[in-house]
Amino acid sequence: MKKPYNAFKAAQLTNALRILVFACVAAIVLMVILYFSIASNRQSLISWLGFSNPSVVKEKIETAKQGDVGLNGTVAVNESINVRPIDSKDHLWGPIDAPVNLIIYDDFECPFCGQFYDTVNRAKAEFGNSLVVAVRHFPLISHDQAISAAIASECAAEKGKFWEMYNKLFEDNKAGKLKQTEIIKNAETIGLESVSFLACLTKEKYKDKILAEKEEVKNLGVIGTPASFINNQYQPGALPYDDFNYPDGTAGLGLRSLIQQEVNKASKK
Repeated sequence: MKKPYNAFKAAQLTNALRILVFACVAAIVLMVILYFSIASNRQSLISWLGFSNPSVVKEKIETAKQGDVGLNGTVAVNESINVRPIDSKDHLWGPIDAPVNLIIYDDFECPFCGQFYDTVNRAKAEFGNSLVVAVRHFPLISHDQAISAAIASECAAEKGKFWEMYNKLFEDNKAGKLKQTEIIKNAETIGLESVSFLACLTKEKYKDKILAEKEEVKNLGVIGTPASFINNQYQPGALPYDDFNYPDGTAGLGLRSLIQQEVNKASKK
């Protein structure tokens, strides 16, 4: 025999489901707010959800390596990274046998690279022949002009004017006017022959070299610019020149102190 419909019981069940759904939605909203509000909350939430599992972390790192970002400030240093040593094929400022070598993977359109450009210039002025700077390429996928600017620097290097173009491109970066027309003007300003430069630029002559340099550093686990290496010590982000404090109050060494440490080590050998 069919049981009679119990409207009161059905209403109770419906209300219970509504409360459960509301509670779930509220919990999701709260987690999203916590995730995007404070870094420590974000890390705690990730751990609580089980993402601290090594296999999950590895998967997330592999996913992150498929993209790339600009970095400001500093993040945890990966001591296991070994970058390709500098050689005469690199774009070098300073003597190749200097006691301190600074390798920078740059994006000419990245605003944080523009900040670090000024920082590196201070280091060049202070440390002189104790420092050699090597610039390599890491054009970010999010920057429309990054590859074109990198190619322009390589085309200029053909005529021995890499650093002149390097300076002009970062001037454009900081002025917010890095675009194709300005890149072409830069070539004229530094005295490059326009026809051959345009041919080099439009044919993307050095694109393969640029992307190969990007991949070599991404294969080390680096996902953002600027990425610098001071005597093989990885220093991500727009590292300030002077010493500083992290958000949690702990002290951090700026570029000047890191270079000075390496100079001091070399003098004791």
